[in-house]
Amino acid sequence: MKFFKTVFAVIVGLFIFSAISTMVVVFFGMIIISASEDQKVDVDDNTILHLQLFRPIDEREIEDPIAELLAGPGKEKSVGLVELRRALEHAKNDESVKGIFLEVPYLQSGVSSAMEARKMLTDFKESGKFIIAYGDIFTEGGYYVASVADEIYMAPVFSLLEFNGMNSEKIFFKGTLDKIGVEPVIFRAGKFKNAAESFVSSEMSETEKIQVEAYINSMYNNILSEISESRGIALEDLRYIADEMSVRNENDAVEYKLIDGLLYKDEVIKLIKEKIGIDPDKKIPFMPHSDYNKSFTDDYSSKNTVAVLIGKGNIVSGKGTLDNIASADFIDELRKLRDNDRVKAIVLRVNSPGGSALDSDLIWREVKLTAKEKPVIASMSDVAASGGYYISMAADTIVALPTTITGSIGVIGMYFNFNELLNDKLGITSDNYQTGRYSDFLNVTRPVKKEDVLIVQKMIDESYQAFVSKAAGDRTMEFEEMDEIAQGRVWTGEDAMAINLVDVSGDLEDAIKIASEKAGLGEDYKVKYYPRPKPFIEQIITELGASQEAKIVKENAPELAPYISTFLEMKERSGIQARIPYELNIEF
Repeated sequence: MKFFKTVFAVIVGLFIFSAISTMVVVFFGMIIISASEDQKVDVDDNTILHLQLFRPIDEREIEDPIAELLAGPGKEKSVGLVELRRALEHAKNDESVKGIFLEVPYLQSGVSSAMEARKMLTDFKESGKFIIAYGDIFTEGGYYVASVADEIYMAPVFSLLEFNGMNSEKIFFKGTLDKIGVEPVIFRAGKFKNAAESFVSSEMSETEKIQVEAYINSMYNNILSEISESRGIALEDLRYIADEMSVRNENDAVEYKLIDGLLYKDEVIKLIKEKIGIDPDKKIPFMPHSDYNKSFTDDYSSKNTVAVLIGKGNIVSGKGTLDNIASADFIDELRKLRDNDRVKAIVLRVNSPGGSALDSDLIWREVKLTAKEKPVIASMSDVAASGGYYISMAADTIVALPTTITGSIGVIGMYFNFNELLNDKLGITSDNYQTGRYSDFLNVTRPVKKEDVLIVQKMIDESYQAFVSKAAGDRTMEFEEMDEIAQGRVWTGEDAMAINLVDVSGDLEDAIKIASEKAGLGEDYKVKYYPRPKPFIEQIITELGASQEAKIVKENAPELAPYISTFLEMKERSGIQARIPYELNIEF
């Protein structure tokens, strides 16, 4: 007994020591980070913005206090589209900034986020200032963004440029579930609603192949068209180069005019020095966009606000984090903006594959009420489909990029039968007594009953009817018209415009301009982003309490992340869902 007491005391002591150490690290980290954030940055003459866009691209730069404490202040963990736009818009007219040195060897973002970042760089070039891109390696996505540059260079030897088209891969878990004795039972409404297909099949269904082929080709066409325009290469020539994978080394990249030359990085820096006219022995004052944003303040003189409310991730119940759209939090934010007299218009920035049908509807209702009092514009990012489309469709105007994934107006339900796993694999049995015929409705310890299936499918069909009816009403269409293009089918923003699911092709900036116009503000407005950042200590508590499985996998084994995260998220798929097959992996 004494031994166990001693061991217990040691464990408790270690726990207390660990807790105190963590608090000390957090306290001093807060001081260091706060001090660094308060420092205003001076911009020297001949400054070159150094954009390293190979970090994850997000709606906003994610503030991860734990990661920042470990990595140290000034270490960017993501590139926010909001912060990037702010830096580039100001740099266009800043005489101290002469150009951009762009490094984007690979891309960690959705296709539409990449398109939006590239559009910002295109707008920057209107100032007449240069953009020079460099990379030892370019993936297809990285090259797509880099192709906006005036000049692109790669290292003279052992460099690689991937230019072989886009690939879409879907992951299937039926074999795994069969081996462990778990039977998934799927209920759906909409012949294209294949969000749960990964658990009941070993390959894509014909309907899934149809929609994947349509949207990946639409995306690819837009990407190639932009590269063609920037590089002055005919579209059919680009297709041939990609189809034949003609570019297999750095010399091929020069031959086919995808890049301008072969230089080492120090030689590219020397070239930049010549462009801006400084001595070869002097250092270029390079500056990342995050530091540059600390060199100036925005003009907030206007009393009118266009609020941008960002909704990112799965739609779930209650309260959540910056990585999901929790209905209680999101509705609360909408109500505050609706009641704020200074907020003249609202832009819903949606980047979501959907989620809970109930919570999607609750948010839709709040958007509907808000749109009666002030203009509400939906701005779709990488994906705004199923539940993501649901919460957007009540807006006055829907704005999407050509490559946005949207639509998927359909409903699914999912149930898991663990009977074989429990009985045959683990030897666990169960017995029960029920007071009524349906008291053990959808009991996971037994095979699903026929009457259970009929009840759930009826609920799914009714939910689909409600979704389609509301979508038809919001888009001023007949039910039959909407039903024909609904069916759970996924569309790109470009195709969605042709069938009246989307109003305008554009990015967030376009949506903000439309919002200001509908509110009659002209140029007299300021833009504020919501939800506002939480106090630092609250972020620490949230991060410490949040699940870290997906984050650990993504940081240490990114190639396995799509497989593991999909499997882990099965627990979120209970109940009636308005969700797209978000586990679909597009290699870009």
